[in-house]
Amino acid sequence: MNHLDLVPHYRQLVKGALQRAEVMGYSVDVFWAYGSTCRGRRLNRILESRSVMGAVLCAMDSVDLKTLQLQWDQFSFVQMGSKPETNRFHYTAIDYYHATQTVCQRLLAAGHQAIGLSLHPSPNNTHDFGITAAYREFQSNLLKRFQVPIHGNLQGEPQRYTKSRF
Repeated sequence: MNHLDLVPHYRQLVKGALQRAEVMGYSVDVFWAYGSTCRGRRLNRILESRSVMGAVLCAMDSVDLKTLQLQWDQFSFVQMGSKPETNRFHYTAIDYYHATQTVCQRLLAAGHQAIGLSLHPSPNNTHDFGITAAYREFQSNLLKRFQVPIHGNLQGEPQRYTKSRF
């Protein structure tokens, strides 16, 4: 089982990290440390035996990093995906605002005129706010007849549309 399939966008994050590491002359091994026997002392030994000085954590929102039982002060860590619960790590995250703007501009350049957005509720509203802010700004620059309201909302109740605007 490929554990990255559990959170598909992490697969893209890992792919990007692998590509960047290769460009920088580093090698990367991927370990699934959540819910496995590869944690704590065993994971520390693996990292030490391979002379690993740093690691990238692809932390899941639902996972408490304390359960990994790593010797945090022995390595340099960067967490990607979600903001760390502690200031112990540097972190990198997706710029949802920029990504949304980029997608909307590419769709417009491809000839699409009425571009919609449907959001499923997220446990991390900061992602939703970046997406909706970018989308609303993009929509505000379109002719009124091409503006499409957001389907769904941040509280989790989808909006129901009873008639088509087109």
